Amino acid sequence: MVCAVLFVLSALAAVKTIWISLDIDESYALAVAYRLATGERLFSDLWESHQLGGIVLAPFLWLYLKLAGTTTYLVIYSRVAGTLIHILTGIFLYKTAVNVGKISEPFSALLFFLHVNFLPKWVQCPEFELQQYWFVLLIFLCFYRYYQGERKRRGYLAASGVLLVGQMFSYPSLIFLYPVYLTGIIRCGKEYAEKKKTPGEALWFTAGSALTGILFLAYLGSYMTPEKFLRYVSYIFQDESHTLVSTAVKWKIFGAQFLEILLPLCIVLGISSAAGIVLARRGRKREGIYYALPISFLLLGGLQAAGCLFGDENQFYMLWRFFAVSALGIWMCLAEKTEENRRCLWFGIAPGFVTLVSVLVMTNMDVNTSMAKMYIGVIATAWMLGKHYETKEEAPDMPVSARGTVKVWNVRETEVWEKCLLWAGMLLFLAGLSVCKLVQMRVSGCGEITVLAPMRRMEAGPAKGVYMVEDTASVLQDDYRVLTAELKKEDKLLYVGSENIVYLWTDAQIATPSTQGTNAYNEMFIRYYEEHPEKTPTVIALDKELGENPAYYNSPQNHILYEWMEQAGYREVLDAPYMKLYRR
Repeated sequence: MVCAVLFVLSALAAVKTIWISLDIDESYALAVAYRLATGERLFSDLWESHQLGGIVLAPFLWLYLKLAGTTTYLVIYSRVAGTLIHILTGIFLYKTAVNVGKISEPFSALLFFLHVNFLPKWVQCPEFELQQYWFVLLIFLCFYRYYQGERKRRGYLAASGVLLVGQMFSYPSLIFLYPVYLTGIIRCGKEYAEKKKTPGEALWFTAGSALTGILFLAYLGSYMTPEKFLRYVSYIFQDESHTLVSTAVKWKIFGAQFLEILLPLCIVLGISSAAGIVLARRGRKREGIYYALPISFLLLGGLQAAGCLFGDENQFYMLWRFFAVSALGIWMCLAEKTEENRRCLWFGIAPGFVTLVSVLVMTNMDVNTSMAKMYIGVIATAWMLGKHYETKEEAPDMPVSARGTVKVWNVRETEVWEKCLLWAGMLLFLAGLSVCKLVQMRVSGCGEITVLAPMRRMEAGPAKGVYMVEDTASVLQDDYRVLTAELKKEDKLLYVGSENIVYLWTDAQIATPSTQGTNAYNEMFIRYYEEHPEKTPTVIALDKELGENPAYYNSPQNHILYEWMEQAGYREVLDAPYMKLYRR
């Protein structure tokens, strides 16, 4: 019954994420992949900070463009593709839990629902954040399968190396995960030291990552010299939205943000830990952590769901709850140093902490939002709880006495109230995720908006069929009308604004170094046209919402491009309700 309800709610949430809303981050992901699908080249034509994140989505868009010959309905198509990948990854998680982990089918289904109801940015399109989550989860499952008995399948190790490079396409700083996984290989390899020596495990993992990296560099070298590559990369670092402050100031800001999180974090951890220890002393058969964790899931899920439903909080509220669960997961590993827990620690929980730090090195997001990268620690910790409470019952070899009677051994039985506590905690935590995915909407600026907001269906273009907030839909539909009427195939378009889905509206060539939604229109753009004079725009579309809509980033450096436009002879040719067009 519970699984049936979860299935229905998860299906509704999936449908909602396919058909409801569109924000600037998803527009950016689609624009990058579209550029790659239409033949533009990495680093040479694209000077985007997250351009490698378009590699996975680009083949899907290329196929759609070949078959459909249009970008109409492209948003829905990409979301359907992302949904299918997400579900398939969840099925692999479920099968691994049941068949390899020997976790009960109901709890394995719970792990599946914890997975499918989570999205790092609450965007179902295969954007770079979601890809990173898929890859870190698949690495955990590959290592688990290998060390849990499928050791003859060295391909799991090589595949993990390939997936690590895939993570680095989202954030190159995730190369710091390599020593973490290597340490895990060494630590988990000791389990088998007396049975069989396996000196090649690290080599298989390293070979998978190294070969993938070499092939990628060879591809770049096929059309670009090392000197050009380094020069283009230096231009990418002119992106002021990611480098506005110095590294020292940036980490000082992160430190202050973490201190704001620390008090509620310590309160929740303190309450759940104290309650867990009290229950453990009363029962005297389990460590306190096995009660503290379900209680923490209960508290964190309840507080987050209440904040989102009744406190006008958005989908990124209390993402630090993933940090809290991961911290308790470490306590569980220390309390019971089993082979199972060791694998979950080194291939699930530890990568979550290292991913957080690695992402903060490069991101312009705050600490709480970045903690979405720690969700792999939640999966690994829930996995350990499942192994403790919900292992599938198997008929063991029963020792028989000389009289022919069965010997009795000490079995740690799970009482009804313990199972109720476990499931209450997990289900309430899952309810918080469901509120984010099913009830709330991801919009530009991350406002506190639910599906009850007035919406309007997009009637044309890549977002056709998508229901958006009424005001945003009106603006985009009018802009679509203007650009499709004014632009020709031979035009080269530069759009100055945040809704970069506009580049998919017409057949005009894309004439911009970057399509991210937080562009600083500075010297990088001028450098781009000096390096690629053939891409100098014939039309510049200036979004009037830039500087007026608080959801859009308006860089103080934008005046640099405006001055260049005047010097280059661009003149206003059309003043539409929400957009101005310039030609020269």
